[in-house]
Amino acid sequence: MNKAEIENFIQYFKGHESFTTEEIHAFFSENTADIKRATVNWRVHVLVKLGILKRKDRGVFSPGKELSFIPTPENKQSKISLLLKKQFPLIKFCSWHSQILKEFYHHIAVNNFIVIEVERDSIDSVF
Repeated sequence: MNKAEIENFIQYFKGHESFTTEEIHAFFSENTADIKRATVNWRVHVLVKLGILKRKDRGVFSPGKELSFIPTPENKQSKISLLLKKQFPLIKFCSWHSQILKEFYHHIAVNNFIVIEVERDSIDSVF
């Protein structure tokens, strides 16, 4: 897809709140006769990657970029991560704090905790 095709696509679907894959296929069929379904699916994939489309449901899209969940580490969690990197520079690990899940809770959690996930071979050493 070239830049002109992307601009035409954006202008065509600008006022729509949501639209289906069939509507997108109809749009591309106007410009290219006998366009294959696989080609349209690939173009949709590219448009999602570029942030022009956002997936709402299976086969349903809306204009715009999908928001990502990016947690910010707590101070204590950062200190623990730095300590692990310093003492065990060769292991891979993941740390997260239960506080980042609070926006998804239906009930208020009483206890907060930090989880450290490490490779199986280094569990005993890290513990």
